Amino acid sequence: LQHPGQLQCDDGFFKQVRHSLPISCLSYIRFVSRLFSHTFAVLTRGGAYGMLGPRTPFRLRGGAPLFTPIDLETWPRRAVFENFLELDCSYSLTVPLSIAPLLRYVRGRGLRLYPALTWAVTTAVNRHQEFRMAYDREGRLGYYDLVHPEYTVLDPATHNMDSLNTAYTPSFPDFYRAMAEDLDRFQRDGTRTVSRENSILLSCVPWFSYTDVSFHPKSSLMFLRPMFVWGRYQEQGEDVTLPFTLQVHHAAADGYHCHLLLEELRGLLERPEESFAL
Repeated sequence: LQHPGQLQCDDGFFKQVRHSLPISCLSYIRFVSRLFSHTFAVLTRGGAYGMLGPRTPFRLRGGAPLFTPIDLETWPRRAVFENFLELDCSYSLTVPLSIAPLLRYVRGRGLRLYPALTWAVTTAVNRHQEFRMAYDREGRLGYYDLVHPEYTVLDPATHNMDSLNTAYTPSFPDFYRAMAEDLDRFQRDGTRTVSRENSILLSCVPWFSYTDVSFHPKSSLMFLRPMFVWGRYQEQGEDVTLPFTLQVHHAAADGYHCHLLLEELRGLLERPEESFAL
């Protein structure tokens, strides 16, 4: 950590201007582990139910999301999937991610980086089936036709972390407005959003950079969806990079699939005028 007593959250990830936070890497990682474990319990509890708070159940509107079962009898990956599932093997990898073009794009338009990067990651995931795999309510293996981001937020009054969920849309302007509104409402009065069973998990740590991070839920046997984390960006000459972490179950995706996903994401970030067209 650099100057842990004067960490500033004013870099555009969250809309909290010059709010000092005495936070440590270890305490944050412990929090995210607890949060992801809680969200994991919500998303795998069965049915379209989740929690607005510790004792507040809700039911998602609009019925179940579109889910396509996989025919195991004809699926070429079946043997690989079953082998890694039996081993209960998940893994994480951290890579430097260049965001210089995206940062210039959002700064030039007065936008926040957190919604922009959240949209880009979710867009990349929605283009790659391996990262949308799950078990449905009937226990069938398959993949969601569309996933939404469940992302962490900081309560400026209590310094506690929470999570919000914004409906994904391929239109960046529409998604940006919706996520910005969700963030603003939470910052203003603590309003939470509902979780969705077809969600991926995202978090950012804008207070510090890091070299590696991984999460270890009690068991990941039934949890195939990926987790994403990124840290504080660093400007080095004309380049701007941040640490970007992907954790996924090996049954769902191999290193090659991660390569394809990261290349998809890099392509979106390299050409924001095309990808993020307002």
